This record gives sequence, C-alpha cells and structure tokens, in this order.
Amino acid sequence: ERIATMLGTSKPPEVSKKGGEMWKALTDADRQPYERRAKEQKDAYDKYIASDEGAAKLKAFKDATKAAKDQFKPKDTDKEDDDEEDEEEPSPRKRANSAGLSAAPPTKRGRGSGAKLCGA
Repeated sequence: ERIATMLGTSKPPEVSKKGGEMWKALTDADRQPYERRAKEQKDAYDKYIASDEGAAKLKAFKDATKAAKDQFKPKDTDKEDDDEEDEEEPSPRKRANSAGLSAAPPTKRGRGSGAKLCGA
C-alpha cells in the first residue's frame, strides 16, 4: 500500500517491480528484522504442521482443494462411448501435426516479387 501511494498507481507489475528494487537497495542489516520474522513464522508453521492437529487440518485442506478441482473435470459416464471416439479418423490438422507438417495456410512469400532466380 505504501509503494502504491508512492507510485500513484496500484498496478501489480509496477508495484512489484518497485518493491523488488527497494528490497535490493536495503543493506543486510536493514533486511535482518524481516528475515528473522519470516524465519520465526516459518518455524511456527512447520511445528504446527508436525502436530496431529496441524496434520489433520492440512489433510482436510488438501482434500477440499482436490474436491474443488475435481468438480470441474469431465466425468466419464460411459466407457464404451470413449472407446468409439478413440477409433475416429483424426482431423486434417491433427494428421498434419502428427506428420510434422504445419497446419498453417501457405504464405505468399516468393510469389510475384518480379525477380527471376534463373539467369536467362
């Protein structure tokens, strides 16, 4: 927030860039309180996760995250339909890609330039 008010903008790329510049400009002595606090918080987190309560909460969080992601995955309702789809003829673009050819339309490069390559 302080950087955003200094810059007069809250655009994330600009704020991040300025924050990085300010961090690099700090001396080791100026960085020490921030690094010490980060280490203390990391140690407290690791200790909590190592406890039974923390491990259970972490497992619950991971399960909830997986369930949330799984709800957006397509569900296989009929295995026989999937087998039939695999046997279909690939599209021309897929055939071209698998053969190592470009599926892009031809360019006009080299056409109508007026220059003759053959010396006659």
